Amino acid sequence: MATAERHAGNLYIRTEVFQAKCLVEGLKRLGVGRFSVYGISYGGIVAYHMAEMNPLEIDKVVIVSSAIGYTEEQKERQLTRIGRRISGFLVPESPQDLRFLVSLSMYRNDFLKWVPDFFFRQFINAMYKTHRKERLEMIEHLLTKDADPNVPILTQETLIIWGDQDKVFPLEFAHQLHRHLGSKSKLVILKNTGHAVNMESPCELNILIKTFVFRHSYHMLEV
Repeated sequence: MATAERHAGNLYIRTEVFQAKCLVEGLKRLGVGRFSVYGISYGGIVAYHMAEMNPLEIDKVVIVSSAIGYTEEQKERQLTRIGRRISGFLVPESPQDLRFLVSLSMYRNDFLKWVPDFFFRQFINAMYKTHRKERLEMIEHLLTKDADPNVPILTQETLIIWGDQDKVFPLEFAHQLHRHLGSKSKLVILKNTGHAVNMESPCELNILIKTFVFRHSYHMLEV
């Protein structure tokens, strides 16, 4: 029983809701008042929860390439489409795992054939060796939790940005979120861009965020 309780506790602190609460509490302790938030992929899910739970503190929201409000059918279909064990490449152990992750995330990925394996090994050692267990627990939570297509509608103005070649979360997820949020949201689709919008279209992304957020706005936080 004690082991099960510890396991449940570990999974709770890996949830996006818990992380959203921690970020907001941390900002309050630093004296940050009202601010805007931007998140990409998993960070966008955390940002969404931050905004939903703190409508007075958070001014505007930018969501990039984040699956929010999907159905169980969409989840299963996308996992089947990817065709590999998710934790095996989201927390890569080998150059092959990392190559697959980059090729899935980026539309323009021809450069991969020129990158030697030793570079990927060093990258894995630097980025994925620490807190590996915690990362895997986070992925376990994402994969096992029930899909919820009826997420709360945000009260903040929200900018949704997506790559038209996203193979992780195809465009249907973007249009679905846009419809769900309604008139207070805006969807921008970037051409020839995959899931890693910040890597493939950084200039366009930065311009869109700054134009949207810094129009008579407050502090901005990237998740």
